[in-house]
Amino acid sequence: EYLYSKPQKSAVKCGPQGTFGRLYQWVQFRKSDKPVGPILDTLSEVILDHYPIKPGAVLFGQVVEKQRRHTVASLARSMGVHPKTVANILSQSGMLPKDVYHADSRQTVEAEPAEELIAKLKRAIPVAKIPEHIGCTRPQVALLLDKGFLRTVVEDGENRTARYKGVDVDDLDQLIVEMRRFGEDIRVPTKGMMDIGHVAKALNVPSMEVLSLVLQGQLEHVELLSEDLKFNSVLINVQEVAYKLGARTGEGGMTVSATSKALGVSAETVEFLLIAEEGKGQTPLNVSGRVRHMGAMRNLIDRDSVTRFKERYRKLSSIEGYWGGDPNRLRTNLQARGIFPVWNPADANAEFYRIADI
Repeated sequence: EYLYSKPQKSAVKCGPQGTFGRLYQWVQFRKSDKPVGPILDTLSEVILDHYPIKPGAVLFGQVVEKQRRHTVASLARSMGVHPKTVANILSQSGMLPKDVYHADSRQTVEAEPAEELIAKLKRAIPVAKIPEHIGCTRPQVALLLDKGFLRTVVEDGENRTARYKGVDVDDLDQLIVEMRRFGEDIRVPTKGMMDIGHVAKALNVPSMEVLSLVLQGQLEHVELLSEDLKFNSVLINVQEVAYKLGARTGEGGMTVSATSKALGVSAETVEFLLIAEEGKGQTPLNVSGRVRHMGAMRNLIDRDSVTRFKERYRKLSSIEGYWGGDPNRLRTNLQARGIFPVWNPADANAEFYRIADI
């Protein structure tokens, strides 16, 4: 360690012979078969742990099977990448301290992870081209990177170029493989099955939460279209996802919006009918579940209760004899027969009558 720590004389003499001098020569070029002793193994380990000794090289009579370390120069040569590029990415990845390479060309990094990093760099494609490669949208790519489903070649570092911000194409392909791991190939999608983006939009939930369910194998119903569709080839059941993410509870049903449209009333009227008294502690409409919408959980209306309501009640404007220009004429006739609105029209924001009374 003392000999290694001494300042290098020149780039030419920075190899193990230049550092260890006669000690190296005595062991490496000896002509006698006389055992050197434990110093041989010690010096061999030091050299392999500090210098870029290539596989196949003969060190102290033994063939080196695996390279342990790389300098910027040796890594650049072996991977066919410019030394400046290698130095920059090793520095930005944290494998090599900044500017150390320029001060001491003996500075080395662990060979295997360094080779893997450069291989990733060579396979990387720019973030802007990811949507085309895996068939998703730009916002989805941003989320995949933000949530860690995809990682750029270099995670951190200042002044990173687009090349370092690219993603290994093998990682992109592997993501699609993982997404399709739990699915079943189909030709025609089953009703209620959608791709991840459309499910997230329908439920107003983060698309990456939906993707997590797919990757973790937490969904029973997963259908696979052609692999050519890549990210959009995976179809999942919107109802199942809703329950898994807590975006929908209960037994499902009609949204308040759909109910108001079916009854021809406002959403405020639907909310009123969920709490109004109908007799024996019952309400005209019943809640059968809840669904997340616009970031809040909202009621779902039982479909049977909507059907029953339409069979029991009718708005004034739907009763025969109603004249839009003079609704009081029909209202007066009904009152003359002892028929009055079931609920205060001001409270209900609508005027309902029992069909049985009419």
